[in-house]
Amino acid sequence: MLQAHQQGIPLLGICGGYQMLGETIFDDVESGLGMLPGLGLLNTVTHFARHKTTTLVEATMAAALPGWLAAPPRCACAATKFIWVKRPGKATAGPLLQLEKEGRTVADGAMTDDGLAFGTYLHGLFDSDDFTRALVNGLRQRKGLASAG
Repeated sequence: MLQAHQQGIPLLGICGGYQMLGETIFDDVESGLGMLPGLGLLNTVTHFARHKTTTLVEATMAAALPGWLAAPPRCACAATKFIWVKRPGKATAGPLLQLEKEGRTVADGAMTDDGLAFGTYLHGLFDSDDFTRALVNGLRQRKGLASAG
C-alpha cells in the first residue's frame, strides 16, 4: 500500500482500513496486542474503547480531494457509522465528511494534503450513487478516460 501511495495511486480506508492508514492503533480491547503501528499516511491515532455504538447518519463530503476530485460531490448518504474508538484530535489536512444526526454536525475521517490517502469510519459510503459516481469519474479522469456519466 505504501508503494501504491508513492506511485500516486489513491487509497481509501473505511473503518479498519481507515485506522490502518493512520499512525498508531492502541488496542487493549479486542486483540490485546496493545500498540500497533499504522502505515502513517494519515495523521490520526486510534484508541479502541470498550463499547461499540452504531448510529444512522447523513453524510456529505467536507471538501474536495485535491488534484483529482475537484469538487466535493453533493452526496447525502444515510449510512451507519460504527463507533468503537476514540480518536484524539490531531492535525490533518481536513475531515473527509461532515456527518449529521438530529441537527448536530460532526467531522469524520481524514485526508492527506494531496488527497491521495483518505478514510472514514462510515460504513455504507458507497450506498450514495453521487459519491460513487464522483469517485469513479475522478479515478477515470486520472487515467485519461472520459467520465462515465
